[in-house]
Amino acid sequence: MMKKLFFLCAFLFMSMQIQAQLYMVQTETCWGLSCEDVIIIHAPNSTEATVQPLGFNYDYDNSTQVQAWNDLNTVLNNIISDGYHVLPFSINETEGWNKLTFFLAIP
Repeated sequence: MMKKLFFLCAFLFMSMQIQAQLYMVQTETCWGLSCEDVIIIHAPNSTEATVQPLGFNYDYDNSTQVQAWNDLNTVLNNIISDGYHVLPFSINETEGWNKLTFFLAIP
């Protein structure tokens, strides 16, 4: 009986410690005149942060596009430096910046 109780307690402890260790990073494009594009970070603890890239607003040119991609790269690298790895994904080439989704998980 004690052995079964011990294994039950160990199983419950392990299941409480196992949590989803997944970041989801999304890009969204705003097509209106007075809005800007954003990077949305969904953290494993269910919090959501929004980052406004320095580039990529409505009247962007090539240099601001490069800056926005650099900002996205910085966001992803900050998460990767915490030990997360990018999971394989596919990109819809017609959307470009809009609706990119990156999944990062602890291996």
